[in-house]
Amino acid sequence: MELFQSIPQGLLTRVGEDGLNLSGGQKQIVALLRALFTKPQLLLLDEATAALDPKTEKFILNLLIRLKKDMGILLVTHKESTAKIADEVYEIENGTCKISNKLLITP
Repeated sequence: MELFQSIPQGLLTRVGEDGLNLSGGQKQIVALLRALFTKPQLLLLDEATAALDPKTEKFILNLLIRLKKDMGILLVTHKESTAKIADEVYEIENGTCKISNKLLITP
């Protein structure tokens, strides 16, 4: 992955306290990789691709597609491109929740 190839010491690079030397997108990737290291049964992601460039977003989405065979993934997003990888999509708008364009819950 380019994140680790672009820094001199790769995975051994010190990133500073609270990831001071990382961009927002790099911090998101590190957080995702740390979560995956524990091999969770359920992976909870909130705006996991929000600060990523298109190439890195595509990499992460392809990774999530492969991972969803082995674990549950609950992904919160505002991006249609991210929602497209989901098996089920719940849309919340004005206090109403819909699944696959069918009304699920009303206030």
